[in-house]
Amino acid sequence: MRRSILLTILFVMAFLNGCQGSNGNVFFVMFENTPNLFDSAVYANGVSMGEIVDSATAGNGVTRLMVAINGDQRDLMKDCTAFYVSAGRLTYATLAGYGNPVEPGAKLMGFSSRMGMNWFKAKNLMTQTTRA
Repeated sequence: MRRSILLTILFVMAFLNGCQGSNGNVFFVMFENTPNLFDSAVYANGVSMGEIVDSATAGNGVTRLMVAINGDQRDLMKDCTAFYVSAGRLTYATLAGYGNPVEPGAKLMGFSSRMGMNWFKAKNLMTQTTRA
């Protein structure tokens, strides 16, 4: 009996410690609609850089994915970071060549396809060019 209680306490402590370790690397990816994802990992150049921890959809259809990024990939998270869905996977991308680091908990843009992301980039480029 004592042994099972001790093991339970150790498992709970290990679980809580593991959850606390990723708090510094949690970000939110916002989508206009629910993304069609089949994999819970987050990818950059075909390599896993983190995982989807939670998902929530609001009444207006906006979906928020909570992603935990691996510590060695943390420096990729900047204000120009975006994510898109490719073959059922959440994939890392950038909207610009340069960006400033963002704090954990930041909201980042998500697109349901790479084409949707590229369309967004083209629209913004045209708007900026017109303003100039």
